[in-house]
Order: sequence, then C-alpha cells, then structure tokens
Amino acid sequence: MNKYEIRRQRLLYIRDRLCNGRAIEIARKIGREPSYVSRMLYPEGKKQKKRIADGMIELIESSFDLPRGWMDGITGEIPEDYIHKNYVVEALNIEQKSYLSTEVNAVVDSINFIPNRAMELFGSRPAEQMKVMSYSADAMAGTIGTGDIIVVDIDKNSFEGDGIYLFACNQVLQVRRLQLVGEALRVRADNNLYADWLIDEKQKRSLTIIGRVIYCYAVKRFV
Repeated sequence: MNKYEIRRQRLLYIRDRLCNGRAIEIARKIGREPSYVSRMLYPEGKKQKKRIADGMIELIESSFDLPRGWMDGITGEIPEDYIHKNYVVEALNIEQKSYLSTEVNAVVDSINFIPNRAMELFGSRPAEQMKVMSYSADAMAGTIGTGDIIVVDIDKNSFEGDGIYLFACNQVLQVRRLQLVGEALRVRADNNLYADWLIDEKQKRSLTIIGRVIYCYAVKRFV
C-alpha cells in the first residue's frame, strides 16, 4: 500500500468514525468544498481523483487534533479489519408500513461490496443510508427491468431535482421519474404503456419520498 492509499484509508476512517460517515463534515472542518473531499476519497485510478498532498495532511491532522504523522501511519493505529471492511448495503424494511400495493420487494437481506467498488458506485455515501431491494413492476422497463436489484439513497428523502425516486403516494409504493413542472411534480414511467400524471399541492400531502434510486443491477435468467 503506497503512501497515498494509506492517507486515503485514514481519511475514510476519519469520515466513518469521527464525522458520522459524512464527507461534508470533513469539508466543514478543513474549510474545503464537499466535492474536493469526495475526490480525495476516490480510489486510485478513478477519473478526477485528488491525491492527498503533504500540505493537506497537515491541515487534516491539525483540524482533527491528530498527532503529526497520523495520516501517513507513522503514529497511531487503526484496526486492521477496518481497512478491508466490506461495504454492506442492507435491505429496506417495507413490512412495517401498510401500503396498499408496492413495486419493490425485499428478496435479499444485504449485498456486500468491496471498498473500491463501493466507492466507484456510491462515492462517499455511508452504507447506512443505502438500501437495496428488488423491483417487481414493469413501469420502468427499458431502464429498470422486472426483478432487477436497485439501490436507493434514503438520505435523499425529498425532491432534489429530476431523477428516479422510490416514493409512496396514496399508500402505493412505486418507482418513477419525478420532474418539477411549475408547482407540481410530474410522475413519469419509462414504459410508454403508462401515462404521465401530476402530483399537485393537494396530493403532496399524501406523498412520501423514501429515497432516490442511484444504482440498478440487472438480473437475467438463462434457465
């Protein structure tokens, strides 16, 4: 492990153990943009990765009251199993809610990702805010197929721009694209057999956004 990877692992440790898994907390502490910190957390080889330079490790160590040399592994220890710890995404518990119908199911308890792959897919998001489930409808055919595994960021539990969301409206749990149209939200399926519809101000009272879909794993059967 070269010095830059040691520094990255130490910064990951700071994020997870000292900043509640939030890269934005590191950014606030050291006076940098969250995107800058995220790039420092990228694995080697990822586009736009920012290596942690000597001047930066001094800033990080002083900001978190760490002994000089901690970021390079010269002083202080972190658990060996932490460095190799897998990124575990657990299933979303939907049984505690009484939905009239649902387009997702919990068919797996959890999915394990090796750290480098998790960073590529989810960036600096902590595993605790990611939930996995199986999509069981056909409204998003062409983008998300029936039986595909989706990962939802439940920290994104409000509308934050056009995208694919998991939400409940009138006690129906569904996956659709949401787009802002004036004061209303347009609900759009990728399957042309489903018509668009609008969630107006009145209907928003029955709208609960569970999270934003950020990854889909296609499942194909051959037998």
